[in-house]
Amino acid sequence: YLDRVLDPGFKTLNWNSLGIPEFIQKCNAAINEFHSMVKQIHKNAQIINGVVNLIVGTCLVKDPHTFTTRSELLDIQELFDNLEHYRNERIDVCFRKYHTIAPLLKKIEGIVCETNTGKAPRLKTYYYYWERKIFKALQRMVLTSLSVFQSFLNVHHSKSAQAAGKKKPPLFKIIASLAASDIVTSPAMGEIQATLSKVMRNIIETTKMFVRWMDGACIDCTLGEISPKPTDDSDSHIPTFFNDISQNSQVMKLQTMVYQGIQKTFFYVNKYLESWNRFSSLWRLDKQMFIEKLATKNLTWLEYDKRFEEYTKLIRGIDNYPQEKDIDFVCVDCNPLLAEIQKETRVWITGEGKQLSEIIKHRLFKLDTRIKKFEDELRKSVESIEDLKFVLSVIDNMRSQSMDIEIQYREIEHCYATLR
Repeated sequence: YLDRVLDPGFKTLNWNSLGIPEFIQKCNAAINEFHSMVKQIHKNAQIINGVVNLIVGTCLVKDPHTFTTRSELLDIQELFDNLEHYRNERIDVCFRKYHTIAPLLKKIEGIVCETNTGKAPRLKTYYYYWERKIFKALQRMVLTSLSVFQSFLNVHHSKSAQAAGKKKPPLFKIIASLAASDIVTSPAMGEIQATLSKVMRNIIETTKMFVRWMDGACIDCTLGEISPKPTDDSDSHIPTFFNDISQNSQVMKLQTMVYQGIQKTFFYVNKYLESWNRFSSLWRLDKQMFIEKLATKNLTWLEYDKRFEEYTKLIRGIDNYPQEKDIDFVCVDCNPLLAEIQKETRVWITGEGKQLSEIIKHRLFKLDTRIKKFEDELRKSVESIEDLKFVLSVIDNMRSQSMDIEIQYREIEHCYATLR
């Protein structure tokens, strides 16, 4: 319109032509009208740009430490639920704002083309421009969210971060315990990996909510516009920004880095748990068979006492081990495991104690029989020289064996003191 109004001044009119004042007045009116149109376009463009900036500045991950305290760490499922709730809240805001862009572009179309179709040919490149900006905004939102998630997991392990003391507290607690003959965690490592991977996947799949526009338009694609037509009516065929963002090299690289960091943490957790296998003989050995085999070695009470002392020392020493171990984003609670080790140790003490008790009881019975035999022999009536000689020989025999008998009953006495 402005070109048509100004065109006579370039072609047909000169300073000698009639109607110059009217032409100037008409040009000023057209310029003012054009200025008003540009102002309206800029205003709508600024609003659209504000929506784009909102998406750029959105982080879908909230600091997990705001959900809990160090003394009351959440379990992995509670942490996941809180993160998902926050992500849904943030993306709902972005999604609602995103759907205000098309009406604003239609307003601009109404100003420029005097139509309201959302697919004006003259604005084709303008639609491309904003769709590209939306794509970059969503990509930045995903990269920022993944990067923040990585920092909370403590899996970047950069030397500069460690030097600056940026290592954060663990996010959740897992419990180490004994199951059959293995040290296990609750929840299991596989479950933790699946949950953390789902957090990452949900961050990226958030972009599935943002449907791409039809070619040369600002109208969301529907199944009807897809060519060739899909065989089913699933919404999964509708093109979204997810298709491009999920394949973006930066997103894929960061996703891989986070995944590798998680695997590295799991390696250290497993290595720490394996360190407790130095006590594995306590729960893996067949106690009954081992104790029966031990009985055949005819150990002295001093050897048994030494074994009991080592068991007791182990039980007391376990109390001095740290009950929790922080490894990157995980706090490993070893209380149940430590209690199981102490329990298994006490079972060994009880088992070997019963075995020792049986051995001592047998020795005591033999010693008692031996003493009673002397007692019976001493009670024999003396009616002849031969009887006297017999009694005297018994007394002499008792004297010669008194030291051995005393050693035996002292040993039995010490054994029962040990068993107490």
